[in-house]
Amino acid sequence: MRKKLTLLLMLLCCFCLCLAACTPGVELQTIEKVLTEAKNNDDIQVEGVVFGKTSDGFYLYDSGNGKIFVLSGDNVKVGDKVTVTGKFSYISHFPQVKNATVSVVSSGNTILTATTGSVSAIAALDGTAKTGSYAQSFSV
Repeated sequence: MRKKLTLLLMLLCCFCLCLAACTPGVELQTIEKVLTEAKNNDDIQVEGVVFGKTSDGFYLYDSGNGKIFVLSGDNVKVGDKVTVTGKFSYISHFPQVKNATVSVVSSGNTILTATTGSVSAIAALDGTAKTGSYAQSFSV
């Protein structure tokens, strides 16, 4: 009886380990895909270059339209390429990643350059667009 119980426990442990190993992790996505498809509190993973910092986080981009704010106290620098895993959310209509885990992939990468524009061109941007308008850098 004791051998059967031990064998049953071992099988149960093996099953649990296999199940944990087969459970898919968070898939790396483009920021633009996250902005257009992710729902509030979805687990996400993105990779991009830091192009701005604030006291409570940093701005990240991976393409012309893929820009997002990462709420994080991690010590990253402008120009760092990072992988970010966390929860996607909107706070006051601003997309962000919260509960972020950040890993620096490389440093000294090229950052976004400011777009030359007029005040009227900036005012004409779609404030509700999920991509294209958010976190742009302008020189007037």
